[in-house]
Amino acid sequence: MKRLNLSTKMKAAVGYAAVIALFLAAVWLIVGVLDSLTRSDGAERTINNRQRATNDVVSQLYQAEVIGQALSAGQTDLFQSYVDAMMLTAQAVDSLRAIVNDRAQVARLDSVKMLLGRKVDNMDNLLDAMEADNSDELYQQYISDLIANQNREIAAPKVQHSQTVRTSEYVVHKKRKNFFGRLRDAFSKEDNNPQHVSETVTEHHTDTLANTINPADTVVKMLSGVRKRVDGHRIGQIAQLKRQTAELRINGQMLSRKVSELLAVIVDESSRTAETKHLQAESVRRHAAREIAAIAFAAVVLAMAFLFMIWRDITRSNHYRHELEKAKKRAEDLLDVRQRLMLTITHDIKAPVGSIIGYADLLDKTADGKKRAAYLGNMQTSAKHLLDLVNSLLDYHRLDADKMDINTAAFNPQQLLNAVADSYRPAAAAKGLRLEYDCDSALDGYFSGDPFRIRQIVENLMSNAMKFTKEGSVSMSAKLDNGRLSICVADTGCGMTEDEQKRIFQEFTRLKSAQGQEGFGLGLSITQKLVALLGGTMSVSSKPGEGSRFGVELPMPKADADTTSANERPAANARFSQPWSLLLIDDDNLQLQLTEAMLRNLGANVTVCRQPQELFVKIAECHHDAVLTDIQMPAMNGFDLLRNLRSLGCDEAASIPVIAVTARSDMDVDSLRGEGFAGCLHKPFRQQEIVDVVEAAMANNETDTFDFSALTAFSADDADASREIMLTFAEETRKNIQRMERAIADGNLKEMAETAHKMLPLFTIIGAKRAVAPLSCLNDKRAGGDAGSADTEMAQTIVDVAKNVVNEIAKASQD
Repeated sequence: MKRLNLSTKMKAAVGYAAVIALFLAAVWLIVGVLDSLTRSDGAERTINNRQRATNDVVSQLYQAEVIGQALSAGQTDLFQSYVDAMMLTAQAVDSLRAIVNDRAQVARLDSVKMLLGRKVDNMDNLLDAMEADNSDELYQQYISDLIANQNREIAAPKVQHSQTVRTSEYVVHKKRKNFFGRLRDAFSKEDNNPQHVSETVTEHHTDTLANTINPADTVVKMLSGVRKRVDGHRIGQIAQLKRQTAELRINGQMLSRKVSELLAVIVDESSRTAETKHLQAESVRRHAAREIAAIAFAAVVLAMAFLFMIWRDITRSNHYRHELEKAKKRAEDLLDVRQRLMLTITHDIKAPVGSIIGYADLLDKTADGKKRAAYLGNMQTSAKHLLDLVNSLLDYHRLDADKMDINTAAFNPQQLLNAVADSYRPAAAAKGLRLEYDCDSALDGYFSGDPFRIRQIVENLMSNAMKFTKEGSVSMSAKLDNGRLSICVADTGCGMTEDEQKRIFQEFTRLKSAQGQEGFGLGLSITQKLVALLGGTMSVSSKPGEGSRFGVELPMPKADADTTSANERPAANARFSQPWSLLLIDDDNLQLQLTEAMLRNLGANVTVCRQPQELFVKIAECHHDAVLTDIQMPAMNGFDLLRNLRSLGCDEAASIPVIAVTARSDMDVDSLRGEGFAGCLHKPFRQQEIVDVVEAAMANNETDTFDFSALTAFSADDADASREIMLTFAEETRKNIQRMERAIADGNLKEMAETAHKMLPLFTIIGAKRAVAPLSCLNDKRAGGDAGSADTEMAQTIVDVAKNVVNEIAKASQD
């Protein structure tokens, strides 16, 4: 128990450690996955830096454009701020260029930087064009020139000129522009509203006729000329401004396109990187999920495994504890039973033993024939009672150890019950009791069951009924109901209380009403166990002062009518089928003499041995049919004797049947046969039991079986050759039979030995076991001499086996 508990604790500790290890592995895996998901690699940092640098470029460019719009609005004092903003934008472009590895991207950034420089130049030119409006100076110059030339102009002849002006107007709607187009237009003064365009055609007409000069008209004409010259100059300036604005717009568009391409590439790289990062993260998550699932599954399996092992250990522990408790209870019950058994035995066995001793003493001192016969009868009665007590103890032990055998046979239940009822009629008449008996006629037939055990059950019930009934009647009835034998035994005795009815089936239990009665108190306990062994049920009903009723139901299937029960054979004519030669060994001289007398009375030739070595010598000297050995002997027990006998090297010792003789009830026939014994006699035994056991052992040993395959092995599959070999062997065997029979008739031991010498090899090959031992024994006597009865018996056995061999060959040849 202590080792088991330590083992269970160790398993629990190992289980917890394994689960904790798996938990830590899962935590480590999760931390690693989270770290890989949150850790930023170099590519991602590069993309982020590019995005930040690009954002700086766009931000600086926007700031420069805002200042450029202010410049376009006429705030020329912001030009230096515009230049500074563009310089910052150029520096942002340089910063972006430093972290870009793609040549195409580097080329785009160089183009952007170049366009930034152009844009600054264009803005500078635009501002110069805007500042080139000198109309006042032109007017002053033209007026000064007019004053200086006024006399010449007035005095000069005048030619009449006329002109016709035709003007046509139409509206131009401008297309919607993108963000960078609108940003470019924000730096120009062009009106983004629909533009009205007018086209003027002037026709000049000259009149060469001299006109009268009017000074006022001359001044007007001169001023008109000044105005025309100023307007022409102004138109040139406007055209110049438009050109600068167009260049600035074109430059802005190119810059916008380059920046757009740059942003598109950066965004595309960022998208691809993000997608790759997402796929990697998803792959990592899937892989981590699988690993975590595997760890969880392993943890569950491990937990279940350790749970099963711990549960199994606990279950075993509980089972062992319960078994120990049951064993303790059983030991206590056995001690109690042993104590009651010893008390009962010392009380109940003393009476018959004392009676036998007393009558034996009286028998020795009287010569009166009638008294001697009476004394012998009383001694037999006491001996029978003593034997019944011993048998009761043995039956109880066998039943309690589940070693009681059922010997099923065909029998007539009506005849068996009639015999039991008739056997109790004298006892009932002696006590003045009525014996009532009723048996169903359906039981007059052959049924399958154990007649000995059934009779034992009925006799136990009848004996109890007779024992506890002082007046009135005892009845026994039997009937067949649906394949079950129902037996009822009732009496008008003292009866029992309910508490006593529960106790009567306990071992060595005797009620107050049983005081002074014979027995150990095992009768009903044995009866109940026998009924259960036969697959039946038992019931009891009783009232104090009114008597008791016991009922038994047993399965009783039909059997063949021509089958007779071996238990019903009369023992009076017990006799061996032939005078067997038997070896008997026992260390108890009294038992040895008794068994020898019984065997000789049955017609056997008996050789008595008291020591194992003496038996081994007898086996080697001459032939014997069987050995009867006691199991418990001080020098060598029966099992060791059997092993030593088989190892003697003598053919007869290797095959002779050995029958065990024992008083131990825990040894059954099957277990002894498993050890190599041919049968078993349980002490005490009757002569019929000896006959049954010895004849069965000899019948099993005498069954002649032959194997001719070794003789025909060299003929392969040639049937004709095999037939010729067999016929030749049969002819030689007939000749040897004739020689052996002549030697037996003449008592010629040497001829017997010579014939045995010729027959031994081939009979050993064909496996003629019953003949091998006699052949071997006679083969050792080729020196000759007088043939004894044992030699003649061995020679006759050889002849019998040889005739069987010839008959078997003849049958095989006919087939």
